[in-house]
Amino acid sequence: MRVREIMKKKVYTVAPSDTVNAVVNRFRTNRIHHLVVASGHKVVGLVSHHDIHRIAESGGDRTQVSDVMTSDVVTIDANATVREAANKMRGRVIGCLPVTAEKKLVGIITRSDLVDLIGRGSLIPARKGERREMRTQVAGRVRPATRR
Repeated sequence: MRVREIMKKKVYTVAPSDTVNAVVNRFRTNRIHHLVVASGHKVVGLVSHHDIHRIAESGGDRTQVSDVMTSDVVTIDANATVREAANKMRGRVIGCLPVTAEKKLVGIITRSDLVDLIGRGSLIPARKGERREMRTQVAGRVRPATRR
């Protein structure tokens, strides 16, 4: 399965010059936890809910995003596998990966997206001539996972 199949295509972005106060409002309004800092379609940073609220609580509402963003952002290509995305997040303290195609921002994938995928169940790629399914256990019964 490819990242492009499960990524969110609607990506909320902010400019490096935006204030922390404006970002806090975007988090609340859109009920999200990550904002990509972008200049046009180019990813220049990332801001998380956790990072911003620490600054806002200490009275830094007028601080610019460029002062608090993570500028060394780990991204992933839209054609990468979901396994590659999970491995990029694993072992790092990051909750999302901006998704790029030809170095342009095209989506975002979060830990929640990966957990949802696992929770729903998915067909496991089959080997030659073989079809296997993930199975879920519900109330003591094992049943095939359903796809939405």
